[in-house]
Amino acid sequence: MIFRNKISNDIIFATCRNDNSSGVLCINKSSQVLSIIINEGKLVPFIASSPQITDGQSLALKVAARTKLPGMEGMFAERFNQLIEAEDYVNAAKLAKQSSGTSIRNIDTINKLRNKPAAQG
Repeated sequence: MIFRNKISNDIIFATCRNDNSSGVLCINKSSQVLSIIINEGKLVPFIASSPQITDGQSLALKVAARTKLPGMEGMFAERFNQLIEAEDYVNAAKLAKQSSGTSIRNIDTINKLRNKPAAQG
């Protein structure tokens, strides 16, 4: 788990999704209702640069791929190009599919993969 700030001195005993704000509502032991909203544009870069998170770059890529949050477009492009140079076209295509935004999910990527030789076997 990733914690940035303590939100309550009391124990949080119930949480639920808040569809109105794309956040979370919490109730603590003192019956306070707390609303938590994550700044989606800063979450992935925070994970990538946090010294408290072991292998933050890798985790940030996974979070960005799973949630389609912005912030790692440059890393996706760099990793994609590494896979293309290593002739690992299958994993390059998988990475493009998982990537957030349109940095590598675009016609240029399709053309790069289309111009590569077909896999043997």
